[in-house]
Amino acid sequence: MSTQHALALPSPEPSNTLVINARCSLRIEADQRVIVIAGLPVHHYRAEDTVAEAYAMVFLVDSGFAQQTDVARAFGRSVRTIRRFQKRYEQGGMAALSREAGWRRGRRRISGKRLRTIEALKSKGMSNRAIAHQLGVGENAIRKLVGPSKPAERAQLALPAIPSAAEGPAATDTPSATPSGGDGDLATESTANKGGDRDPITAPEAANDDEPVPMSLDREAEDRTLDRQLAYLGLLDDAIEVAYRMFERWRQENFFKYMREEFLLDALVDYQIEPEDPTRIIANPERRLLDKEISAARADLARLEREYGTAAANNAEQRRRTMRGFKIAHNKLGKQLRKARARVSQLLNQRRGVSKHIEVRELNERVVVKLATERKHLTDIIKMVAYQAESDLVALLRPHYARVDQEGRTLLHELFATPGDMRVADSELHITLAPLSSPHRTHAAQALCEILDKTATTFPGSRLRIRFTMRPPRRIGLAFPSTPVERSTPTIAAADS
Repeated sequence: MSTQHALALPSPEPSNTLVINARCSLRIEADQRVIVIAGLPVHHYRAEDTVAEAYAMVFLVDSGFAQQTDVARAFGRSVRTIRRFQKRYEQGGMAALSREAGWRRGRRRISGKRLRTIEALKSKGMSNRAIAHQLGVGENAIRKLVGPSKPAERAQLALPAIPSAAEGPAATDTPSATPSGGDGDLATESTANKGGDRDPITAPEAANDDEPVPMSLDREAEDRTLDRQLAYLGLLDDAIEVAYRMFERWRQENFFKYMREEFLLDALVDYQIEPEDPTRIIANPERRLLDKEISAARADLARLEREYGTAAANNAEQRRRTMRGFKIAHNKLGKQLRKARARVSQLLNQRRGVSKHIEVRELNERVVVKLATERKHLTDIIKMVAYQAESDLVALLRPHYARVDQEGRTLLHELFATPGDMRVADSELHITLAPLSSPHRTHAAQALCEILDKTATTFPGSRLRIRFTMRPPRRIGLAFPSTPVERSTPTIAAADS
């Protein structure tokens, strides 16, 4: 049987229709585009007309003919772009669709002077990070202009330490990070300067320069805000010390916050009183009241200014063409505004005559008393020692409890309050605690008990060694909610009877 030959039919032409959804499609004819809905052409535009194309997308979504995802897939855009076109059209109409977002094409992002500065800094061997830090821009912006840094340049710091005068000019090969014409007060001195030419502010120990002086860019010694930022970037000599002090301060704040909430550090111990030191300096309560009044007056003034500004913005020029007419129309609001300003000025002048701090004896002519501090200090010390012991127990519990950071202290609180049995045997005091709320907590507590047993702690006032243990949790089955021993006991009793 002879095989059937294929008919020599011409191949079908590629489709010029993009399907948006079941009802909508986009017809493409050369540089023309036609939106077809249910077989009817409703919108057409040229391919290079971006405004008409954006309007076509907005029209399909706002009219309910297609979803944002369908339109974005057909036109090769993102759903976010479709939403952006909708928002622009809603705010400014067709004119808003012609505005392109982002940087205008062809516009230079960095001025020619800035480019020459970058080239000069790069010729000195500075890294991209150092140049970006010097100019206040991102490192990626410098990398796009000059390319990635070399390995030798990456190890360079943007702000090197100030060398000592004992070190010669060849003590370091790191070039200065300060370009010509830069801020002198923010720059480090060159290694070529001698000890006599050094700034006495940045180098107070000029007579004894055995060690380099740590660099600091903060003007005040008590405020090291900028130094903390440099320490985070690794651009400070004493970054380790600054970081240590920062974390130590945070640890203290967390400590007192936890002590106030869990150990009642601010609770009243007794009602005993003692005389207060009459020369002790305290904050002036009168000035504190004035501060509150000034804050309230400024808030009232800001509210009136907003109302007055809103009225000026909504002023109809056909009715009141001059500012004089506007003031006459809003005379009542203007009087309130002037009165509020006078009130704020009066309070500020009154506060200038009040000192920030006063002595205790200035508050009252009679003898000022305070709560007794001796017993309060004693109880606070006991609470702090208890907190430190609790922290040590949390550290011992960490390897045996996965959620120790979230529930470690809660588990210990439950363990401290759980009931137990005490039994003396020979020279040991056995303490058996009841199981906790869940088996995994009981197992963690048992591991903690085993660690404490290894310390061989004796009971205070005796020679009995303390041994801790946890009673195992009850095994509850699925069919019978009791232990196998309890289930077998009634059966054995019935057989004996």
